[in-house]
Amino acid sequence: MGEMVVNSDADSMYHMLTDYAASPRIFSTVDSVETGTLDDGRLLVSQSCRWKFLVFGGAFPCQLSVAEEPDDRYMEVALHKKGFIREFEGSWKVTEEPTGG
Repeated sequence: MGEMVVNSDADSMYHMLTDYAASPRIFSTVDSVETGTLDDGRLLVSQSCRWKFLVFGGAFPCQLSVAEEPDDRYMEVALHKKGFIREFEGSWKVTEEPTGG
């Protein structure tokens, strides 16, 4: 579990996290994104990603299953299909700090 304080309002931060089309502009490892809906109502976020380590690098597809709870500014993400990435899951809860940020 981790925590990060950012100088932004909570609604803007949650919107940034859930604006999947903007991911290539925000995250340097994401080249493109397509979204769809899974049978259980979760979002399917398909990304074309790249990696680089020293002189090595490559590209790989990544499919994530995402459940959003916008009223609570909460989301859960899990790997939908194994590939280059074998395991991934996480959740984010965006809250307002009492002193701002």
